[in-house]
Amino acid sequence: MPETVDGFDGLDDMFSAIDRDVQEIDWREFFLDQADRLEGDHKTYFDEARSPRGTPWAKLAASTIRRKGHDKILIDTGRLIKSLTQRGGDAIREPFVSGNMAGLVFGTSVPYAHFHMSGTRYMPARPEVGVTEERLQKLQSQVGGAVVETIIKPKGNF
Repeated sequence: MPETVDGFDGLDDMFSAIDRDVQEIDWREFFLDQADRLEGDHKTYFDEARSPRGTPWAKLAASTIRRKGHDKILIDTGRLIKSLTQRGGDAIREPFVSGNMAGLVFGTSVPYAHFHMSGTRYMPARPEVGVTEERLQKLQSQVGGAVVETIIKPKGNF
């Protein structure tokens, strides 16, 4: 049963207990689980040749298709897609906890990824890294659920 507080007596203790409980959540494991979901999302972006916001990537120039021997956008050696859909190599998956903050650094260390994200004078932008609004809403709901579950779990007095 959740603790109740009459008036302001004990309110500071209650907030301190909530803060302590929330800091004990294993955010590292939580965000590593999110990395799995993000890898799946990024595979979808490549499969559907679109940005995380749903914008289709610009088609390849005929000269690029001839040079590569295929028309798969953002796939030449496979290095970039592997870095966003698998662990290891150029993949960046770094969960962090710092004070009251927790998060996940997700991305790629492939040096040319930036040029695809923003485009160049000779190449249109084809954003390949990001989070959909749907994924962000799910993440917010899961974080909220983890916090609420932690706060209402049965525990002793403050």
